Amino acid sequence: MQGYRGAARQAATFAAVVAAMAAAFSGCGSDVAPAATGGGGGGGGLAKPALTATGGFQVALDGKTFAIDYSQGEVEVDIVHKLNPDPKGHGCVTSVRMALKKKDGSCQLLLRFEPVGESLRLVEGQFAAALGIRQGGVVVDTLKCAGFPGADAAGEILWAWKGGNAQMTRFTIGPPEASKEKATIADANFTPTGTIDLAHKGKQFSLDVGAIDVQGVATSIGSATVSCGVTQGAEVCPKDAAYGDKVDQYLRRPGGAYSCVDSAAFDFGDFCGKPHVVIVYDHWLASPQRNPDGHDKFGGKAVLEGLAGLLEKYGKEISIALVVRTGSSRVVIENPAKPGTYSASGPAPTLDDCAEIRTKYGIPEDVVVLYDKDKALNSTDKRLFDVSFVPQVGVMDGKGQIRSILPGPDGKLELPAVEAAIEDALSGK
Repeated sequence: MQGYRGAARQAATFAAVVAAMAAAFSGCGSDVAPAATGGGGGGGGLAKPALTATGGFQVALDGKTFAIDYSQGEVEVDIVHKLNPDPKGHGCVTSVRMALKKKDGSCQLLLRFEPVGESLRLVEGQFAAALGIRQGGVVVDTLKCAGFPGADAAGEILWAWKGGNAQMTRFTIGPPEASKEKATIADANFTPTGTIDLAHKGKQFSLDVGAIDVQGVATSIGSATVSCGVTQGAEVCPKDAAYGDKVDQYLRRPGGAYSCVDSAAFDFGDFCGKPHVVIVYDHWLASPQRNPDGHDKFGGKAVLEGLAGLLEKYGKEISIALVVRTGSSRVVIENPAKPGTYSASGPAPTLDDCAEIRTKYGIPEDVVVLYDKDKALNSTDKRLFDVSFVPQVGVMDGKGQIRSILPGPDGKLELPAVEAAIEDALSGK
């Protein structure tokens, strides 16, 4: 699974692309407009794309309030898109960097977004309470944001991004612009939502960017080497989700299960980005020790043996995991809550159980097989699904939200019901 590789590396890639393209087009007499820097007006004989900002933000800090409206200021937007060699094709936007400031350049707010799943997520942010004016790389003076708490202190004061949920709607560059190294976006509209957590010297505040809106004509720099972003993995999962074991809650993460390949803890967030199916299986329930007919008659056998058919039918649209919760032998355990009472169960599974199950049911290699080596998934606070039958199946949507739990009250687990649940998750309704 591809995961987010860190803002630092992405920032370096973005900067390199912008610098390389700027160098390539400087002084070459191209009739293509330079990269979007906003503000209108010209320099070097070429008019810059006109972008205007409306709105701003307000915060309370150190017992004081501060509000700013960037409508009378300046805005710069740098965009990078992936070049599409087909003049009729589209190009994904791989980075949007916005810089909003007052006319004098103070109170600068920097926001940079990159694609993660269905949105452009904030990966870099900064607010300048006192922006350094440099000469030879040394700060020789500062441009202070008048009225911001603490801005009058000595030196450069930069509030750095520490988190939050700020994002923008993801968009693409259409034809024929996507095939150009300088693409014009005639009706650009950048409207971030959510909040940013900013910190400086042990202090922190949250900034709501929902009131900021930037519109106008922008330019995007095309590059063949950039990535269209993360489409699957933990970065796509929603933040602050309500985890649980019931329908409409989110599948617990990481989940308490371990990989049958290397015994590493497995995070079900790796499946976010597309619907996924998780099957919980107690191996001892189907063992000859418990049932003379063993693997021939236990409920859910058709589902386990039908996983290859599910993958053949739905291809790469879904992910599937099988969680082995117990080993094959039958054991009798005293109930700690009720001394003197005993119940049958199975031991903690082993890697040998993983291998046996994969072979016995013909589990395809594309199915992730996990095992509950600590035997922790039986407890109500850690179990994956609120159902007493085993095998049990949970079907989640692309965000990890539980859409269906099978079997129902009748205890019957049949393949057509699993297929129906997958269809429901794929529909997105």
